[in-house]
Amino acid sequence: MHFHTIANGIGYLGSALGVAMVVPQMVRTMRNRTMPGVSALSWGLLALTCTAWLLYGVRTGEVPQIPGNVLLVSGAVVIALAVPSARTVGARAAGLLVAALALVGLAVVAPLEVIGAVALGGALVSSVPQTIKSLARKDASVSAVSPLSWVLRIASQSCWLTYALALHDQTVTISAIVILSNAIIVLVRETTRSAPGAVAQMQHPVALDDHVGVVEQVLGVDGAEEPLARTEDHGHHVHPHDIDEPARERLPAHVARGHRNIALAGQLLRRRDRLAHIGEERN
Repeated sequence: MHFHTIANGIGYLGSALGVAMVVPQMVRTMRNRTMPGVSALSWGLLALTCTAWLLYGVRTGEVPQIPGNVLLVSGAVVIALAVPSARTVGARAAGLLVAALALVGLAVVAPLEVIGAVALGGALVSSVPQTIKSLARKDASVSAVSPLSWVLRIASQSCWLTYALALHDQTVTISAIVILSNAIIVLVRETTRSAPGAVAQMQHPVALDDHVGVVEQVLGVDGAEEPLARTEDHGHHVHPHDIDEPARERLPAHVARGHRNIALAGQLLRRRDRLAHIGEERN
């Protein structure tokens, strides 16, 4: 009796973790309704699988299967209907409703083994669409998949695997192993996706300012970087004719105009009167 109590406690823990798994994904989905990455098919299959497990628990008297799966069905349905998909929300809702009614009818007339087989079949395939979707995405864009949800799913299925092994329930054991394996793959893929190439960064980024523009150049005298004078309205703007052709070729295609901070590397200004004026302002 004591052994079964411990096993049931582990089952309840697995059920609680399974319910908690839905929450982070629901929150992330509702906050980012258009963000890609989540498989609506996978969550729809999970809702139907949990419905089958719920009916299986009712038929076998395995109480830990019931409360957790009730909440899991509800959460999985919300996610399946909320994430972006090629099918409309109405079509997805109708499909889930018809499939759920079919499962209920099957549970009424079919032997227990059939319900267990349906639940097992759903467990074997429910995570596969998400696994394929996560592996197929090659870009490094942010995914709507919640890593925390899959961490909790791994913990939940680890508890269910322990529960099933303790009670020698082969159906739950196989189901837990398959779901656990897929959950690990999804978690690893979603947390290790990296950009295909490094993004070039400016060594000395310059902030834009609405009032002052500063042009930096390397003076040919000692090679040190010297800040030039402010570009004021009294004749100190840098115009295209102030820059010789070799230096102009090194300018970017688009240079901010107006009173903006600009960083120009290289010896841009050649005119002696400009350098003299800079020296006067610096002193």
